[in-house]
Amino acid sequence: MKELEIVEQLFDREEAVLETLPRLYGKLCSHIAYHILKDTQDVEECLNDTWYQAWESIPPNRPASLKAYLAKLARNNALNMTKAKNAQKRQVQIMAQSLDEIDEIIGDGRDFSESSVNNLYISQILNRFLDTLPTSERIVFVRRYFYMDSISETADFCGLSEGHVKVMLHRMRKKCRKAFEQEEKKKERQGS
Repeated sequence: MKELEIVEQLFDREEAVLETLPRLYGKLCSHIAYHILKDTQDVEECLNDTWYQAWESIPPNRPASLKAYLAKLARNNALNMTKAKNAQKRQVQIMAQSLDEIDEIIGDGRDFSESSVNNLYISQILNRFLDTLPTSERIVFVRRYFYMDSISETADFCGLSEGHVKVMLHRMRKKCRKAFEQEEKKKERQGS
């Protein structure tokens, strides 16, 4: 079957073409996607997206070379999937870093998932601490530790340099740690 006939089938919305595309171009598109993704399940998903996009984009597009068109769709889909995966990994790293910084503040190895009373206590201390901060510092603190923004995202949002945000966060963590220590001492005095 010639490319022109396949393109015409796509224009005529003949669903049989959805079986023809993988049969004729599956190997090529799979090869391209695998070299980018290195995972057979991801390649399968990428190819499904490729055939769907071809169906959706022809018409109105009428590619001069269907082979090149499908190869480009497969490549772009694979690249987009890789970007999405990397962004997800970066987000996990940012969250882990933020949680480590919070642990530095609250410390002493508490398991916050266990006790809602403990979580309420921590929330109250944090809220009192945040009330003592100027608005600009409070925004930086909340963006970093509530929204889990990266240093870069926080800096962009606040119109500050990354270095300035890092210094602000370091100082706020020290102040917050002191607030927690004072609350612990107060709690101990009340308990004895």
